[in-house]
Amino acid sequence: MPVDMATTTVSIRQLLAPTPYPRSRYGIVALAKSERTQKRKTRISSPGKGFDSNLDKRNSDRVAPWEEASEHSTRDISLNSALEDDDDQRMLSQTTGVSKYVPFERSIVMKSCIGTSAALAVAGFLVRQASHTAATNGWAVPDCTLLMPYTTELWHTIPTVGVVALVSGLRQILIRVWPDFAESSERSNSQVLGNLKAVDYFTISYLSGISEELLFRGGLLPLIGTDWRGVLAAGIIFGVLHISGGRKPAFGIWASFVGIIYGTLGLYTHDLAAPMAAHSAANLLAAGLWKYSKDSKPTDISNLS
Repeated sequence: MPVDMATTTVSIRQLLAPTPYPRSRYGIVALAKSERTQKRKTRISSPGKGFDSNLDKRNSDRVAPWEEASEHSTRDISLNSALEDDDDQRMLSQTTGVSKYVPFERSIVMKSCIGTSAALAVAGFLVRQASHTAATNGWAVPDCTLLMPYTTELWHTIPTVGVVALVSGLRQILIRVWPDFAESSERSNSQVLGNLKAVDYFTISYLSGISEELLFRGGLLPLIGTDWRGVLAAGIIFGVLHISGGRKPAFGIWASFVGIIYGTLGLYTHDLAAPMAAHSAANLLAAGLWKYSKDSKPTDISNLS
């Protein structure tokens, strides 16, 4: 009897004390079931009792409803924390240079760049040579080698430098005023450039610039037409193909715009080398500015709250 009275007193105190579940009829029943389970465990663990230990295991494996609700709450809190952490990480990336994107390994980036550039260059070369062969044999096909040749005159340097300055300046402005473009640029730069050496910047900038111009401005543009239609179509296709790897449509719009600029430069100079040089130099300058911005920002965030 004294033991039963003590148990009853503890039960009343538990009902009156704060509990992890509401004080409702359901909560009281749940508490009673929990106490019965605990008593059953005590009897089973005592020697000389004939209860099946598997029964205790089955009961102990059961998850009470309030425990399940608690797990759901924990998951919700974790999700909210993750979202808050993502916002905090984005803020830290902008203020301290610490990126939230994990960079790819250097070997993977270089192999991918070399392989992709080689494929684009081969495709551009074949298109130009095929069009030249077809045109010389009397077919009604534009000769890309004549419509977009390599003339490389000294005066082409001036418009080429102007295009590099225009593209680079607009890129920096858009990074500050267009969040979607800034995020896409940061993702791409962090993942691709994060583990590269300084000499690698030259390699990937010029490989991609030369190969892309060889195909899009050296092959596709003259096939469509050496006028605004060819410039516009080649630029749009160029931009659409840049929407990949987690980039947002904003990056594709930007790529289309610069593609149109490079096409206009090619038509103006009548020289494929001009957009090749401008594209490569703009790539290198963008990579260098990104690297400088990361190195110049403080990484000590101990005073941030």
